[in-house]
Amino acid sequence: MKKIILTYGLLIVCTLAFSQTILYSEDFTGQNNQGAIGPGGTNPNLDLSAVDWTLDLTDNNLNFANTNDYFIVRTVNGDEVLEVRDIDGEAIWFSPSIDISGFTDISFTLDVSESNGTATNNLETDDTIFIEYSLDNGPWTSAANNGSYSDDFNLTQTIQTGLSGSNIALRIRVTNDANNERHRFDNIVVTGTPDCNTVFSLPFTESFEGGTFPPDCWSAYRGTNDLGTANDWTSTTLLANSGTSSAFVEFEVVSGGNAEDWLVTPAIDLGSSNTQLRFFAREQFTIDYNTEYSVRISQTSATDINSFTTIQTYTEAELGLDFNEKTIDLSNYSGTVYLAFVMEQNDGDNWFLDDVSVIDISTCSAPEDVSNVSAIYDGNALNLSWALGTCYDDILVVAKEGSAVNAIPTGDGSAYNANSAFGSGTEIEADEFVVYNAVGNEVSIDNITFGN
Repeated sequence: MKKIILTYGLLIVCTLAFSQTILYSEDFTGQNNQGAIGPGGTNPNLDLSAVDWTLDLTDNNLNFANTNDYFIVRTVNGDEVLEVRDIDGEAIWFSPSIDISGFTDISFTLDVSESNGTATNNLETDDTIFIEYSLDNGPWTSAANNGSYSDDFNLTQTIQTGLSGSNIALRIRVTNDANNERHRFDNIVVTGTPDCNTVFSLPFTESFEGGTFPPDCWSAYRGTNDLGTANDWTSTTLLANSGTSSAFVEFEVVSGGNAEDWLVTPAIDLGSSNTQLRFFAREQFTIDYNTEYSVRISQTSATDINSFTTIQTYTEAELGLDFNEKTIDLSNYSGTVYLAFVMEQNDGDNWFLDDVSVIDISTCSAPEDVSNVSAIYDGNALNLSWALGTCYDDILVVAKEGSAVNAIPTGDGSAYNANSAFGSGTEIEADEFVVYNAVGNEVSIDNITFGN
């Protein structure tokens, strides 16, 4: 009997996913005492060793007279903030240059406050803040909403929206001149909307960990018959190959045909190289419900179903009950492509999909060794796992009980039959058996005796 899986998340049936992506954030966590502090006059003690932002302290009016004069990260009410106190001139905070290429509608926000607010009236008109941005190394421009402050004010937020370019930098110019005058800054965030007209270059990867589904510029929709309106591609934390999330589509009982669920990548530029699609996948149930899983390719559209060609199909048995890596040769294709993961079923099985990648293997002249090999005996089987490299077609594991393996496999490995029950696979040399011949990263070897 199948069990209905309840997943908590947003079911998306839109054509494309557009969401704001965080391109830069700075909340000053873990940065206590980074910055400038007196004494030192115009040459204070400066420590920026643990941060990617900088300070300009070239104003000759600056006077960091003692340790109460500073432009540093401090903990205030349990929160680390950037605080400026009694510096007598203008000091400037600079963000690093932030890459915003491939994104539109660039926005930024930051929280701005002072030590006492308007009730105490401790600031004057010459105590000022100017918050500015520079696009593509151009002139500095004031933020549109609350881009400048003077005198007393309550906690507020500076906001700028609607920008575009290749890079952006932010700066905060601050002036105050008394011991009881403090300006504070926190939670600086730059966001942008992915430009889905941009073609993604290699290597292309997606692990479905971003919290938004479909991921930026991916498509999720049903087939032309629109059957299966209850369950569409979504994300789940029930099972994942890596991290905590995977893409997931659940079976559905329909009438009038099969439900067809499509999950399609954004445009990917294969160039003219020798490329390969890799992904990890698994089904859910032990009984075969005749579900068909397929991978399809289009060179023109993410949403025109008729433009797609099927390049690989899998049965439920071929997909398997554990996450395993599938590889598909894309060397017959070049230029821009869209790749679709399609499940067809009626009261069928489920599909978990994770760690999708498209890579260039044209530079692979020899197989690359696996790494991080782990072997754990659980009393019944030896659980062997490893980390995959980039250059490989298949992973061949040969085992010998009681001593080291001496066999040297030949050819491309296709002639060897693997069986995880030790002694049942191809015997390459005396007592040396193939226990794994596939493209995954783990195998449980049984029918063995664990020695002392």
